[in-house]
Amino acid sequence: MKPPDGQNPNGAHEGEKMSVKNIEDTYPLSPMQQAMLFQYQLNPRSGLYIQQVRGSLHEELNIPAFQRAWEQVLTRHAALRTSFRWEEMSEPMQDVHTLARLPFEEQDWQDLPPLEQERQFERFLRLDRERGFDLKEAPLVRLAVFRLAERDYKLLCTYHHIVADGWARYLLIDEVFGFYDAYCEGHDLALERPRPYRDHIDWLREMDFSESESYWRELLKGFTAPTAVDAIPQFDRSDDRVGYGEEETHLSTSVTSHLRSVAKRHQVTLNTIVQGAWALLLARYTGEDDVVF
Repeated sequence: MKPPDGQNPNGAHEGEKMSVKNIEDTYPLSPMQQAMLFQYQLNPRSGLYIQQVRGSLHEELNIPAFQRAWEQVLTRHAALRTSFRWEEMSEPMQDVHTLARLPFEEQDWQDLPPLEQERQFERFLRLDRERGFDLKEAPLVRLAVFRLAERDYKLLCTYHHIVADGWARYLLIDEVFGFYDAYCEGHDLALERPRPYRDHIDWLREMDFSESESYWRELLKGFTAPTAVDAIPQFDRSDDRVGYGEEETHLSTSVTSHLRSVAKRHQVTLNTIVQGAWALLLARYTGEDDVVF
């Protein structure tokens, strides 16, 4: 299970990681990735597009098997081994690394009282978000495991949205625990090889967007600004302070499960469900049939 000193799980020495030989593919960004990169360049430490997937496990965790499962998923999916280049280039590019060491942090909080454990976890989440990622370095994902008791763990996966969307993360989690269960039972798991993200990029670059552009220009004709909600106080632009606020709402397990079922049934993400709800809310507040946000 443990690789030789100075060697990573895939058999290459650490010194090779910075070599050009460690790049297995290079291709342009998708339009969505370009938008995320633009926001990153505006403020690399904003925390924008930093995704945190939290979980709890109420059984003994085989940490070597869990770490190995994540490394296997990293090996399978090129997007998770990707870094980005844009300086002094006519077009930004993404590089797929043959090898990428997955950052893994383990903390033991068994001696802390429950309230302190929760406080420490919330603090870790905040600092982890603020830490962000350097998009020039792969992988843009990291893991942390917190032991609360003998059979009680908190798990955290943090990644940048530029390498995985909300729909993909559920598939990745399913793969991780599929490999984890197999490794705990002493055997490997054979899965069909996933299509590389390059296929999606190649497909996008073959498309003629002129028809799409004409469609959206016609659909949005007459709109010059987002739909305003008079009932909501507008931002005071005389205040030049920059910042943001947060409002956190916890949904019950049953409501969350129902929303996920609706999203899965319609083959959309939870984000799309929330966006749809916001659109309906705007329509109710304004009395407009068409809203833009």
